[in-house]
Amino acid sequence: MYDLKATADGFTVTTLEDVEVLAGEPTRGVVVMMPAEARVMGRIVSSKTGMPVSGATVSTVGSGMMAAMSETMTGGVLEARTDDQGAFILGGLGEKTTTLTVKHPEHQDLGIDLEEPLRFGEQRDVGLLRLSTGAAIWGHVYDEVGRGTARVPILVSDPTGKTMRNTQTDADGAYRVAGLTPGTYNVMRMDFQMSFGSDATLADFTNDIRYETVQIAADEEKEVDLGSLPDGVVVHGVVRPAAGGEILAMVTMVPVRGSAGMKFAYTDEDGAFEIENVVPGDYTLSAIPMDEGMAAGAQPTSSVVQPLHVTSAPRQRHDIELPGGTLNLIV
Repeated sequence: MYDLKATADGFTVTTLEDVEVLAGEPTRGVVVMMPAEARVMGRIVSSKTGMPVSGATVSTVGSGMMAAMSETMTGGVLEARTDDQGAFILGGLGEKTTTLTVKHPEHQDLGIDLEEPLRFGEQRDVGLLRLSTGAAIWGHVYDEVGRGTARVPILVSDPTGKTMRNTQTDADGAYRVAGLTPGTYNVMRMDFQMSFGSDATLADFTNDIRYETVQIAADEEKEVDLGSLPDGVVVHGVVRPAAGGEILAMVTMVPVRGSAGMKFAYTDEDGAFEIENVVPGDYTLSAIPMDEGMAAGAQPTSSVVQPLHVTSAPRQRHDIELPGGTLNLIV
């Protein structure tokens, strides 16, 4: 069974569901009734300057990341671009269309609420739309000797994934992402290496990631530089439950600030762990139990989160005691 999508100039994009196709036989007699298209038109300008915004995309893509991915993968996206005067005409729409999204690299996304659903054959003018320039994150990407690195992909996203902006550095290693709403963003350089071998662990996927988390206010311009990390120090230790015994745990180090990147390690059968190439600074250290290998009679072990300051000493030991244990008493 297949879904058949038909498109034609002047008509609504129409999908005929559950068309049966038999092996070795042509499928005949399929009729697709295509109603006249609805169209939306308007003009987009900058709210800051009043000048036309050319190259903006007006589409049926939803504002959320998951909705956008779903619509793009299923081929259900209709879009139009604004011309030099900021004007656009988006056709092929059907009577179920109620919202549209406007996107431009230098402006905040704008949702268009059509209030009333479109009707087949309708021509609706939404008038003048104003895009806000919003806040911006800019900076440079450096290599291990401090030179600007060109053509490095940069991803800026909020924690929910609703807002994701991609760009890359120019010849001097500079980048800029504008049109952001106030909030918290992760700024990540996407040139890290990942191991896909059979022995790869979570640490192999994440230890080379370089990112920084920043908070920006309305219309704020914030600089975020991302450099390659030099070889760091070794952080090691032992993770043990309060009741004694051994337990398998995942140890995580997350930098409080800067672009040091997250670090992961698993304990061995003796509860020992070792994390290499840690850049000196402040981290949030956590240990999460992975099984129940505890002393008999103990209560379930809980994870632990604590601050950790890493100095420039070549090797530093930090043991972790997980909460939990036994309570013995006489009534």
